[in-house]
Amino acid sequence: MDAVREKLKELHKLQEIFTTDQMLHFAFSYIICSVIAIVFHTNPIWAIVITYLIGLAKECLIDDKVSVSDLNADLIGACAFGLVSSLSYIL
Repeated sequence: MDAVREKLKELHKLQEIFTTDQMLHFAFSYIICSVIAIVFHTNPIWAIVITYLIGLAKECLIDDKVSVSDLNADLIGACAFGLVSSLSYIL
């Protein structure tokens, strides 16, 4: 039971570091990158670039100001898919 409490405390620490908005940026960038790579049969590198540009366009056109932390979360989410897809080729 103590081990479960320790894991929950670690998870709570992550929630303090990353905002919900950043987690959503990460998740949606991962999904968008995977759709671009799989549906349109693009190279994962290009899928990452296109996903980042979509995030940048969203920040510039919809939001009042460009949030660097949101763009970082977009890039990390897209790169996470690139890493996972690269590992699937290796394994």
